[in-house]
Amino acid sequence: MFHIVTPQNRLQHSDLLSHLFSRTSAEDDKFDTSETVYLIAIDDTFGIIGSARLLSSPSASLSQNCVERVGLTRDQRIWECNKIRFLSGVLKKFGVKEEEIVALKKKFYEEFYKTLQTFAQEKAIEVYLTVTKPPMHEELEGLGQWPFLVSSTTSHQAASISQEHIVGVLPVF
Repeated sequence: MFHIVTPQNRLQHSDLLSHLFSRTSAEDDKFDTSETVYLIAIDDTFGIIGSARLLSSPSASLSQNCVERVGLTRDQRIWECNKIRFLSGVLKKFGVKEEEIVALKKKFYEEFYKTLQTFAQEKAIEVYLTVTKPPMHEELEGLGQWPFLVSSTTSHQAASISQEHIVGVLPVF
C-alpha cells in the first residue's frame, strides 16, 4: 500500500511525485527538497489516497524550545513527519460511501504507522515528531491508535499566517 520515495529512488518515482502533488493540490515549500522522503499510499482501485512528508531533522519551523518542551534534544535521531494527508475528497468523487471511507482511513493510519516503524529501523531513527493540525492529531490518536508519548500545542508560521499545530512525540519500537 505505501511507497517510500527517498533521495536515492526519487528519479525513478518522479511521475508518482508529480501525480501526488497534482492530486493533493499541494504546493512545494522550502522543506520539499531533494533530501525529503515521502510516504505515498496507493490503493489498487482509487490510486493515491494519502501521503506524508518526512524530514531527517526537525525543521526550522520547530523551535528549539518546542523540541525541548516535548522532552527531546536536537542531537537525538529525530525525524519530523508532517503534511500527513488522507484524501477523503478523492474517494468521495469516486462515489465511495462514508463508512467505506472511514474503513479505508483506519487502514491507511494503521499501515502508515507500520511503515514509519519499518523505515525507522532501517534509518536508526529514535523518535518521530509529528506536526499536524489538531483534527489530524486527534484522528491519529483515535482512529489510528498511534501511541504518542507526549503532545504539545504550538504556533506554526505558514505563508505569513500563524496556525495552531500539535507536535506529537511518536516513539520507535
